[in-house]
Amino acid sequence: MKSVVLTIGPPQQKPWWWQHVPAAGRTSGLEYKRVPGVRAGTTMQLLLLTLKLAPFMLGASRKYDYIFTFECGKASFIVSLLQTITLSRKPRHIILQFIMREKGRGMKSRLKYLFMRFCFSSTYKAVCSSREEARYYVDAFGWAPDRACFAPLHTDPALLDVCRPVEDRLILSAGRTFRDYKTLLSAIEGLDARAVIVASPGCIAGLNVPENVECLFDIRPAELTDIMARSEILVVPLEGRRISTGQSVLLQAMAMGKAVIATRTSGTIDYIVHMENGMFVEPADPAGLKEAIDMLLKDAGLRKRLGENARESVRKMFLPEHYYNNVKDIVKTAKGL
Repeated sequence: MKSVVLTIGPPQQKPWWWQHVPAAGRTSGLEYKRVPGVRAGTTMQLLLLTLKLAPFMLGASRKYDYIFTFECGKASFIVSLLQTITLSRKPRHIILQFIMREKGRGMKSRLKYLFMRFCFSSTYKAVCSSREEARYYVDAFGWAPDRACFAPLHTDPALLDVCRPVEDRLILSAGRTFRDYKTLLSAIEGLDARAVIVASPGCIAGLNVPENVECLFDIRPAELTDIMARSEILVVPLEGRRISTGQSVLLQAMAMGKAVIATRTSGTIDYIVHMENGMFVEPADPAGLKEAIDMLLKDAGLRKRLGENARESVRKMFLPEHYYNNVKDIVKTAKGL
C-alpha cells in the first residue's frame, strides 16, 4: 500500500512529527510531499494552486492508494474539489485533524456549508480530534456514521523531558480559538496568585483584566514552552462547542506534568479523566473555576498526582506514534482487515 502526505506552504524540511512516524511506516510506502504556495489574492491563489496540483493528482491516482491532508487547509479543499469535480476516488482522500467552524444561522454560513458538503462529498474519511466533533460533522454534512472518525491528537515527545524551576502560584492559560477568557479573568480576580494569558489582542479586547494577570500576545512557541514549564497550573477555558479546540495546549501541558483544569467540552472530554489526570469545570462557570484553581493552589499533593498522571497519559496515548497507529487502524477497519 502506497500513501502520500500532502501539504502546501513555504519550502521547508519535513515537519517535526515525521521523525516520530514508526520506521516501518516511512519505509513501507508512506511519502511526504510539500507543494510551494503562490502569492496572490485568496481566490486567485486557490485557482493557481488547483492548476498546479491537477497534474500531481492525475499521477497520484495511479501511484498511491491513499492521500492524506490536514484540517481544512488549502490542500484539503483542492484535493477534495478536484476529486469531486472529476468523479475520481483514487487515491482515497483522508483528511487528518479535520475541523470546521460550526454552522451558523446566517445565510453566509449556510451557503458555506452547502458548498463544503459538495466539496467534501468525495472525501473517504475525515479524522477528527474528538468523538463529539465526528458526530457533529456526520449530522452537518449528512455523512454515513463511519465517514467521520476519531483519533486523539498528539504532542511532541520532547516535551516529556522539559524541566524548569517552577514559579510558586503561577497560573498559565494560552490559546486563541473559542477561548472563554471572560470566565477565566472573573475566576482569577482576587486570588492570591499570578496568572499569564498568552493569546491575541482580540481575545482580551473589552475585558476587565485584574492586576494579578499579565497578557502576552502572539509570542514565539519557545517562549510559551518556557512559561508553561515554569507554571504550577494550566487552565484551558473554552466556550461550549461541538467542534474541538484546546487540545494542543492541553497536551503540551500534560506532557510537562502540569496540573490542568479545562472546561468540559467536546475538545477535552476524550483527553481528561476528572480528578485522575486533570480537572473539569463546566462552561461559563467562574465560581466553579475559581474553586478548582484555589483547590490546586492549596494542595501540592493533588497537583503532583494529577501532573504525573497527565504525563503518563501522554506517554501511553497521545504521541505521534499513537496517532499513526490509530489512523492505520481506521484504514484497516475500513478495508475490512
